Amino acid sequence: MSIREDLISFVFEMSDLDDISEIPLDKSLLGEGVLDSMGILELVEFIEEHWKFKIEDEDFGEDVFGSIERMEIYISNKTRG
Repeated sequence: MSIREDLISFVFEMSDLDDISEIPLDKSLLGEGVLDSMGILELVEFIEEHWKFKIEDEDFGEDVFGSIERMEIYISNKTRG
């Protein structure tokens, strides 16, 4: 699976949504009510464990976690190399 597919699959499992297509790719998961703050923490843990890197404190925020698309770019940049 791709980074995007892995993220979407995890978010869908954590959400109360009925259809995976309801997950917004370019909007805040927290702001759209897809995940609550606890869900975001679990998403962070998933990212760190799945892609084997530590998310630095300065990376927490809208620039990285503002949307699935932003997370995908961030993970791609962190795992490239």
